[in-house]
Amino acid sequence: LKFNLVTLDITECDKLFSRRMEWGLQGLHSLKQFKIWIGNEKVESFPNEALLPPTLTEFAIQWFSNLKSLNSKGFQHLTSLQRLEIWCCYGLWYLTEECLSASLSSLILKQCPLLKQRCQRDKGKDWPKISHIPFIQIENEVIT
Repeated sequence: LKFNLVTLDITECDKLFSRRMEWGLQGLHSLKQFKIWIGNEKVESFPNEALLPPTLTEFAIQWFSNLKSLNSKGFQHLTSLQRLEIWCCYGLWYLTEECLSASLSSLILKQCPLLKQRCQRDKGKDWPKISHIPFIQIENEVIT
């Protein structure tokens, strides 16, 4: 991968995804936006620790149908992350505070029914974790 790469989208590359620790993304210090859409991969937790570079400001994850949790260790060093989008992760049922850095200014959740319930304004179990985020969109409803 080019060292000056700013945006990277990976769509339905199961063979490539299975070798994700060989990507070398953590060395791409210009990378700001990363979007990944896998589909049929049997991953229950993502991203792996030290997979993503600390320069990332936008991260979108889509169609991880077996995803149960976001790996908090994969987010610990993402101190520049401003926008997090999660789409079509039907099995994802909670967010950890480590995944929601203080720099996060935008959270978008679409077609994540378990998260939708947990992130409901004032009554969802995860609402206290996300209420500090200035812009929250769940499905097509902008909450803050």
